[in-house]
Amino acid sequence: MSINLLLVFLCTSLTVAQPVASPPDWDQFALMARYIVHYSDWVGISTISSRDPIMDYPFANIKTVSDGSSPSVAAGIPYFYISPMDLSSMDIWKNPQASLSFTLADQYCKEQGWIAQDPRCPRLLVTGVIARVDEEEEREFAKDALFTRYPDMAYWPEDHGFFFAKLVPESILLLDQFGGAADISLEDFLGAKTPEQQLAGALFSN
Repeated sequence: MSINLLLVFLCTSLTVAQPVASPPDWDQFALMARYIVHYSDWVGISTISSRDPIMDYPFANIKTVSDGSSPSVAAGIPYFYISPMDLSSMDIWKNPQASLSFTLADQYCKEQGWIAQDPRCPRLLVTGVIARVDEEEEREFAKDALFTRYPDMAYWPEDHGFFFAKLVPESILLLDQFGGAADISLEDFLGAKTPEQQLAGALFSN
């Protein structure tokens, strides 16, 4: 393998790591939900299968996700870059309803000594509708959100028909402590701001 080819391979295989801030207190439900969405690189997605022999069964898959290229611009809306060839995409064309399952089990919970099903290990369940992103400004935001964090996406095959999509949330449930799930309103969820956004707002208001 030539040096040039090796460099291309290395550059296209990287995921850009973000400095990970500490999560909010467990009872700051909307902030915790926004934290989980932003600092998650992947999410479990469940659709209603459109394929035999599992027609109408729940179908689970994994997707790379981003709500913004950095905490200061994070929007809270999960964006995806997907192909019509993907099994979940086939389901979405027939029925766009879907649920997302986020978790902090990979790193934060392990550091605390909690397994994924421990009630203290934050998990977020977001249900809504998957929609294609076609409006130019939002499409540019989705592209920046995903391609900045996952540069290899820019090199995915053009003939696979990849497009940008998002989940439009309708229900947001957070489990991060004993006592059951917190039902977070869409208004509270979208209105929550990261510390970086709060700082930027303070700077520009002066």
